[in-house]
Amino acid sequence: MLMPRFVLILLVMICCLTVVSCNLFKTRTPAEPSQQSSNYIPPTDASLVLQNMVNAFQDRDVVNYTKSFSGTLFSFEPATSARTRYGGELLNWDKTKEQQYFENVKNSLQANAIVTLTFTPITSTNFQDSCEIGTAYTLDVPHTKASVTKRFSGQSQFTIVRDPQIGYWYISRWVDIGANSSDSTWSDLKGAFAR
Repeated sequence: MLMPRFVLILLVMICCLTVVSCNLFKTRTPAEPSQQSSNYIPPTDASLVLQNMVNAFQDRDVVNYTKSFSGTLFSFEPATSARTRYGGELLNWDKTKEQQYFENVKNSLQANAIVTLTFTPITSTNFQDSCEIGTAYTLDVPHTKASVTKRFSGQSQFTIVRDPQIGYWYISRWVDIGANSSDSTWSDLKGAFAR
């Protein structure tokens, strides 16, 4: 009889010590998040691809920006005036170059600078697994490169395709068009920050 009572007392003491020493019921200070929250929206609709581009510029998020582009199919046709200015910089433009220029732009921004991108829809033609979107855009980039303007405007024609496996939409083709030959277009931004 003595042994079971001793075991019971020993177990109660161990439980009490465990509860007291581990602070099991004490709340802790929450840890700071390791990264900022993301405004990425799964592109289940073609229009969400453009919204993700807007969000990526606001968030300065290279990863989310490049998620907007198809990996193997993506091609970019620069505005004529920018092609003349930047020549080889804009040749054979692909997703890797798209990522590099965005990273370079991001690195040239001051800490409190706000980038704004606005799209104004012009046309949209929907097909079962693709979409053609024509849009006017204005992109304000307060970078630190002295010789490059900070406002870019023009029109873009996007071909956006749906991945049949996961149902998400991606830009496969982008044609940039300058509204006026004197305007700086998105192509100029890409050419200026290609390296």
